[in-house]
Amino acid sequence: MTMRSAWALALVAALAVGCDDDDDGGGNSQTTDMGASGAGGAGGDPGMGGTPGMGGTPGDGGTPGMGGTPGVGGEPGMGGEPGMGGAIEQTAGPLNGSWIAGIKLVEFANVVIPLKIDIRANTADGQGTIFDATFSAVDMDGNASDPIVVVEDIAVVDGKFEIAFDMATLPAAYSPSFSDVVFSPVIAAEIQNADFFCGKVTGRVDTFDQELVASTFGAAPFGSTTTPPTDCSGEGPPMFDRIETCPALAPGRNTMFPSAGFERTFDLYLPEGADPADPAPLIFLWHGLGGDADEFIARTEMDTYVDDLGFVLVVPTSMQGGVEWDQLTLDDNPDLTFFDDMVTCVTEQYNVDTDRIHATGLSAGGLFSSYLGIQRPAVLASVAPFSGGFLAGYPDPEPTIPYMVSWGGEMDLAFDQNFHELAMRMIGTLTENGHGLVTCNHNMQHVWEAEFTPWALRYLFDHPKGADAPYAAGLPEVFPDYCNFVQ
Repeated sequence: MTMRSAWALALVAALAVGCDDDDDGGGNSQTTDMGASGAGGAGGDPGMGGTPGMGGTPGDGGTPGMGGTPGVGGEPGMGGEPGMGGAIEQTAGPLNGSWIAGIKLVEFANVVIPLKIDIRANTADGQGTIFDATFSAVDMDGNASDPIVVVEDIAVVDGKFEIAFDMATLPAAYSPSFSDVVFSPVIAAEIQNADFFCGKVTGRVDTFDQELVASTFGAAPFGSTTTPPTDCSGEGPPMFDRIETCPALAPGRNTMFPSAGFERTFDLYLPEGADPADPAPLIFLWHGLGGDADEFIARTEMDTYVDDLGFVLVVPTSMQGGVEWDQLTLDDNPDLTFFDDMVTCVTEQYNVDTDRIHATGLSAGGLFSSYLGIQRPAVLASVAPFSGGFLAGYPDPEPTIPYMVSWGGEMDLAFDQNFHELAMRMIGTLTENGHGLVTCNHNMQHVWEAEFTPWALRYLFDHPKGADAPYAAGLPEVFPDYCNFVQ
């Protein structure tokens, strides 16, 4: 799994902020601007102390510097002067150095977020002070950005400490959604040994209006691993059992459907008057962030086509997670399990053509449809995401199934996320990897109008498993002029 395939740095780390955040448990931490000066000078050799910067004469009584940034040449731990209080003799405590940290956001489908933390501290025997902790973003290749936030003056008591910063922004260049994400984390850590510290992450992801109450993290020496630890247990991602005995399903709303330890809900529409001996296509319709099945059916009017076109329609209801559907990592998760279990039970109890199972949706549902196309290509025949994209990376699926990518132009924005950028990047990935592809830029921003539904359904019905570029000679007349066959 690459760094970015874990939704690399989409929510953690921060653009420099200038506020103080008092802490009652591990000590008082301060966040500083990146432009501050006054600490180690430009030439400090490891272990030698470093020439002071602007306002930090080494020795007793040194004048405090302005920001606490290490000298360019000084290594963390043994050299460089702290920005506050003049020279402080440092020891080779267990926190000094560079760390690769993995943040596991439980509220966001256990997405793992890597970041680099450079720490200068005097923490012998689990007591002391972290002079500064410098956070950097990490890209998909494991390369660290320039520092984006520094937190200073953190007390370490009995091996425990807390770091917090408020309303921080991860720049779009380091977010797999290619848009800024604002959050306010509180990191409560405990030193386990010289090469490992870990703990809990609380606070808030402001962009998505989501509280963090159960997230975790772990940290190991930078460069020691490409898969950073994510909690104190060291356990890998969870795996979920699939359903073995299906409950009886019925047209309409099915509740208390058992999947991955949860009771789930979905709406089931069956075609009236269809020949039960004739296998029917099955379409999954996924609603967006903050929506529900009723709202999305009313928006798309897809249920009105079920009888005339003779297909089975399933409209799942989410558990209202941070991004509505679990789609931020390529690991197993409850919503993948939910999809698998619905396929198992619907195809077991109704005459479904398993060569014509499809997925579509808008926004978070468009993202999840995009995700299913690369996570379940052996099950799905084709997908038609509206305002979708790949948040979890691209896992080289086999087979590669066809996509119809639809979005609302350069002003397709929602929740401060740029869905035009997501569409452009997804189109590039699909083209590069040989997927069948139709693109539709309706230029109506972040919407699914009922007028889109007939041509969305036509695309799915025309692309069963094994379809060999049915639109190579041109799109059917039902498609608007803004749709184009790509490959």
